[in-house]
Amino acid sequence: MDKLNALKYFCSTAETLQFRKTALRLSVSPQVVTRVIAELEQHLGEQLFTRNTRNIHLTEFGAAFLLRAQQLLADSENLFSAAKEKDEIRGIVRITVPQWNDNGRILAHLLEKCADYPELYIDWRSNDAKLNAVKNQLDIGIRIGTQAEDLMIVHKICDTTDKIVATARRKA
Repeated sequence: MDKLNALKYFCSTAETLQFRKTALRLSVSPQVVTRVIAELEQHLGEQLFTRNTRNIHLTEFGAAFLLRAQQLLADSENLFSAAKEKDEIRGIVRITVPQWNDNGRILAHLLEKCADYPELYIDWRSNDAKLNAVKNQLDIGIRIGTQAEDLMIVHKICDTTDKIVATARRKA
């Protein structure tokens, strides 16, 4: 029995007080909800609901268990979403740009915007060389020109007398 999943079924059933509504909410059959609740009750050695042919109600034990189960589910959701958020914005971002006079100002502005993400590192490369995005592990490349390499995803940034485009490495 997946205990965390069983707690989700239990909390949802306690909220709806109907196995059928819980089943619809969780996209499973009512029989699955009934089986999971029965397994949870057997594991706990206590009844969570009193049942009759028309409705169900929480037992005294079920009401007390519900508060603890809801807290545990909330804590686990917070734990995993905090870890997910942290994982989403971290690592090295490799950026290559042409040699412009404003590069220092652009980089300073970028670093200021990234200050809230201490696990994010900018690898700033300023050169005019035509680089292989895969071989050089580039995440973002800004180049001036009219043609892009086949492996690049190109987005036009603005019009000038030359075209300025950015590219990102395709995910494999």
